[in-house]
Amino acid sequence: NYPGSTQVGLGKKLLEKYPWSRFETHPEWVEKGCFAAGIGGEVRIIYLPRRNIYNWSGPAAMNLDPSVNWHAYYFDPATGRKFDQGIIKAGAKADDKTAKPVDFKKKVPSPQDWVMVLERVKE
Repeated sequence: NYPGSTQVGLGKKLLEKYPWSRFETHPEWVEKGCFAAGIGGEVRIIYLPRRNIYNWSGPAAMNLDPSVNWHAYYFDPATGRKFDQGIIKAGAKADDKTAKPVDFKKKVPSPQDWVMVLERVKE
């Protein structure tokens, strides 16, 4: 085993849950210092690199479709553990063109690299 090979395998397993070949990068979905990719209205994967030991702030998931309910969880890229963050409820009807985008920010479980996953709740 090479250092980091376990984490690569865990990342692969996470991505295989989704149609990752359709993912596109979306810097407008996150604040500076984070990286995001996904499929609009379906799934978002946000990478938050470790900043410093005293920074427990999580990423801001911005411009969420206000007509979609999202299930959010943190994925630990070192262990594969998931930390459920609950459901972000839609704030508007699907045809409401005046609805403001929803922002979501939740502290990370520990100060390290994290992946936040937001997936559309199937109705």
